[in-house]
Amino acid sequence: MIEAKLVQVMKDLGAVGKDQTNKFDKYRFRGIDDLYNSLSPHLINHGVVVAPTVLNQWFDSYTTTGGKTEQRVRLLVQYLFRDSEKSGDEPGASIAAVVIGEGSDRGDKAANKAMSSAFKNAWFQVLCIPTGEKPDSEFGSQGDGEKERLRRNVGKVKDSDDRNPASAPPTGNHERPARTRVLRQ
Repeated sequence: MIEAKLVQVMKDLGAVGKDQTNKFDKYRFRGIDDLYNSLSPHLINHGVVVAPTVLNQWFDSYTTTGGKTEQRVRLLVQYLFRDSEKSGDEPGASIAAVVIGEGSDRGDKAANKAMSSAFKNAWFQVLCIPTGEKPDSEFGSQGDGEKERLRRNVGKVKDSDDRNPASAPPTGNHERPARTRVLRQ
């Protein structure tokens, strides 16, 4: 059963942290190779195969604040997670996850980046992979220093907004939220 195999992968995998740094934009990230290297041995060990299918695609270009043109690709991708063990002539059981991936690049890598984004979104959401980051509760509540930083960077923060995460201003993390739908095959 594919679900049981995915649970075994979840048990064995552990955290995939943000161990790389983008020095230009000054942020930490986990690269696609970090996920491949962490995930691959467990998929092999438990006989799980994954195959992507691009269901829809959107392309456009935009001008950056530095005046450069970037290509942007958004992909709607279905990942089919299949049990490698067959039952007679029947293929192994499978489930599918549908996610959106987005990538931008000044050259020809926007589609590759979108596929990497979709792949990471699918795995992090289907397996609930830990990131190795401390939960917010370990840092305490939002302090005055953080509120002051928000006021300087995005405008006035109202006290009522402090209790409602949905009304919180952007934090500078430019990852697009993924949309995931799991389908039973």
